[in-house]
Amino acid sequence: MQAFPAKQSVVAALMRVGESFPTSPKEGFANSDVALDIPVGMQLILISALLIVFKLAIDSDEEAEESDSSEAKEKPNVQLVNTSHIAFRLAIAAGTIGVGKLAGPTLTRSVNAVMDSGELLATGGMLGASTALVLWNAQKQSQNSKI
Repeated sequence: MQAFPAKQSVVAALMRVGESFPTSPKEGFANSDVALDIPVGMQLILISALLIVFKLAIDSDEEAEESDSSEAKEKPNVQLVNTSHIAFRLAIAAGTIGVGKLAGPTLTRSVNAVMDSGELLATGGMLGASTALVLWNAQKQSQNSKI
């Protein structure tokens, strides 16, 4: 008779353990709704950095080959496709687009804030006009002193 209560306690313990695990695949480990919150601009900047590392690896390999082969070449080697230059151009393009994507929303918000504030626009306009007037006056005085 003692085996029966032990069996019930084991089954109850297993049921409690089973409740801690998810019952459907959407709640558990293999969740396909997971998203990384890395902005596209940051991804492009990281790709740019990887392309720069790739370019540096190509350049170091070419330098090693040139130092190993110190023989005089009879014909100049014409290279139609230069992988190092292509990687560098792609890195610059990816970095520029990445910075643009990161800075775009900030610039848009800044321009909207300036355009919505009439007082800020008036103050900036007066500051720009007075700066231009002072610089123009300084240039006129320097031209008069040379004559």
